[in-house]
Amino acid sequence: MYIIFFAIIKTIIDGTVHRGAEAEISIHDLKLQNNQYSKSQIWLENGSTGNLNSIQAGWAVHPRLYGDSVTRLTIYWTGDGYRKTGCYNTQCPGFVVVSQKLFLGKGFWGSSIYGETSLTFNIQVNQDPNSGNWVLQISNEVIGYWPKELFTYLNKGASLTRMDRCDGSYSPLNSGSSFSDQPPTKMAPPFPVCS
Repeated sequence: MYIIFFAIIKTIIDGTVHRGAEAEISIHDLKLQNNQYSKSQIWLENGSTGNLNSIQAGWAVHPRLYGDSVTRLTIYWTGDGYRKTGCYNTQCPGFVVVSQKLFLGKGFWGSSIYGETSLTFNIQVNQDPNSGNWVLQISNEVIGYWPKELFTYLNKGASLTRMDRCDGSYSPLNSGSSFSDQPPTKMAPPFPVCS
């Protein structure tokens, strides 16, 4: 059986239009197997289920995607509810990289230690008011952008923003990790600061 756990902070759906999201995300070293993954990311979304526009950015430990259990800077996008468009990082045309310093899919420089040290990075996704493109920034470095042409509904702003931590195919995480063996909903929050 495949199980996914989510710990989510999300905006209230009240007609508000969001032009960006920002979070300070803690980095963790997890040892996962090929049928497992873990992510901590921000999401910006708009549109109905079948036509959902979604931008996701944060970290992932994803052995099936990367071939290992390294915690890596990871993005994902879709313009049609995950049907025909979208991909991780730059596996398909879409996200435009502009940085020469930080790389999508690159492993992080360290890890938080549960109950002791918190290592974090700041991540922002904002809609540029002039171009309409969605810009990804990590700790004051512009990494790149999603061109507005990829989306229909996100061009009008995001109707939903959320910050989450999710784990697919849960098993106790302290098998070689710095986390406790509690399910994600009982662990310390991965977002010390969210805005």
